[in-house]
Amino acid sequence: MITIGEETHHVKAGDVVFIPEGVIHSYQNTDDEPFEFLCVIPNKEDKVTVVDESC
Repeated sequence: MITIGEETHHVKAGDVVFIPEGVIHSYQNTDDEPFEFLCVIPNKEDKVTVVDESC
């Protein structure tokens, strides 16, 4: 499951997700199977901000 802004989407193997720059997002494995993903970021400064450490 991935949340992008205010929207939550259920994703599966083979799905592609685009996350616009600066949009708060999160992901959670809701299955018993291992979860892997590939993250591609343009060649510019990457800034990570944790907004909720309780998750």
